[in-house]
Amino acid sequence: MEKVIFRSGKFAHNEEMYKSIKTILDVSIYAVFSIYLILRRYKRKSYFSNEQKIKKVYCFFAESPL
Repeated sequence: MEKVIFRSGKFAHNEEMYKSIKTILDVSIYAVFSIYLILRRYKRKSYFSNEQKIKKVYCFFAESPL
């Protein structure tokens, strides 16, 4: 028997779809956390001045396909 999960009253997803969405969210959260750790490591070594770092991060997010 298949369980159906209703989301926002419009769409009904089966459990596999729900699990895949959950794994995608988990992976994206992990990616954001790892980027945060990398940026902290850069901050500790202080390769760049603050302005350059902010510009670099801003350019990275502006050029990303999201």
